[in-house]
Amino acid sequence: MTSADWAASTDPQEMLSFLRERGPLSERKLTLLSAACCRRAWDRLVDPRSRQAVVVVERVADGDAGRDDLWAAREGAILAEVHLMNDHSVPSAVRLDRWLAARAVSFLCAALSQNPPAEDHLANAFGAVAGWTAYPRSGAEDEVAAGFAAVAALLRDIFGDPFAPITCLPE
Repeated sequence: MTSADWAASTDPQEMLSFLRERGPLSERKLTLLSAACCRRAWDRLVDPRSRQAVVVVERVADGDAGRDDLWAAREGAILAEVHLMNDHSVPSAVRLDRWLAARAVSFLCAALSQNPPAEDHLANAFGAVAGWTAYPRSGAEDEVAAGFAAVAALLRDIFGDPFAPITCLPE
């Protein structure tokens, strides 16, 4: 991949693979990237337990919450997922859409709950979360492409440009 390829890519999985080939990735950045994907689906996270779990994941990434908080959030996210799967008060397409978003959150919590949360677990979680949250309700091809392009932009924002040299100013 070249700098131009990186800047133009709309394939977040390819971009993440490229970064992983260059060396270990920051677990914090992987976690925040997955949480950002979940926030893209915020309107589909209708159960407050799912939303709270995303907030806790972000707090864990920043060192402001601990394992007990994460386990409680994970439990809430799983309960939200089960509730949404069984919610027959809405059309099945809406139920599936909401369930996939909730599933993304509980999957991320599960990956982060691993002790320690290995890069592989978090990278796999990102792949699932990105896929489950990038698809719009309509499923129209152009909207799916736009969803993946938005995830690729998030990846660039969080990981930066791997081709830009880092310079430190002497003090």
